Amino acid sequence: MKKISDLDFGYGDASNYRNSQKYRDFFSTVFVKDEKLERLMREDTYFLIGDKGTGKTAYAVFLENYDYSNTQSKVVNLESTDYKIFMKLRNLGFLQLSDYSRVWKIILLMIMSKLISKQDIAEFGPKRSAQFESLRDSIDSYYDNAFIPEIATTFKYIFDNACSGEAGMKFAALGLLGELKASASQRISDEKTLQKFQNNLLDMEREFREAFSRLKIKKINFYL
Repeated sequence: MKKISDLDFGYGDASNYRNSQKYRDFFSTVFVKDEKLERLMREDTYFLIGDKGTGKTAYAVFLENYDYSNTQSKVVNLESTDYKIFMKLRNLGFLQLSDYSRVWKIILLMIMSKLISKQDIAEFGPKRSAQFESLRDSIDSYYDNAFIPEIATTFKYIFDNACSGEAGMKFAALGLLGELKASASQRISDEKTLQKFQNNLLDMEREFREAFSRLKIKKINFYL
C-alpha cells in the first residue's frame, strides 16, 4: 500500500497533459473511454457543452493526444484578443451580422488545411490535390510569426485577402491586434468597398470548399 505522499494525482487542469509525454501516458490510463466518448465521436455530434470542470477540456486533450477512432484532432485556443479583433472589425464597419458565420467557416477551413498532411490525403493523382496545395501554400507566410495567436493569424489572412486592392486596408495598418476603439477616419463608409469585402469572403469560402471537395481524407479531422 502506498503512502498518500507517494500517490500521483496528476494535474488539476487537463490542458497540462498536452505538453509532457510522461503525463500524456498517465492521462491515457486514467481517462475513461466509455459510451459518452463514443457519442461524442458520432458524425451527428457537433458541440460538447457543459459547466466549468465537467471534463470538456479532458475530452479535447485526449482526442488531440491520440488518433482515436481514426480521428485526428486539434485543440485551438481562443484568446481574448481574438474577440477584440472581431469587435474592431465590426466597429470599422466590415462585419455585418451575416458575415460572422462565414468568417468562422473560413477560419476552421484554414486551420484544417494546416493540419492535413500529404500522408492524410488518399492518392487521386496530383491534379486532385493541386488546388488544395495551392491554397495551403498561400497561407503559409501568415504563420511565420509564432508570437501571433493562431486565430489572429487566420484573421490576418482573411482580412488582407478580402481587402486586396484597397489602399491602406491591411490588417497590420489598421492595428487590429492593438486598441479596440476604431477611429472615425478608419471606419469604412464606401458601400462598394464593403460589398467587395463581402464578395471576397464568399469567394474565399467557395475556394476552400471546392479544394476540400476534391480530396479524399484518410482520417476524419475534428476541432475543439
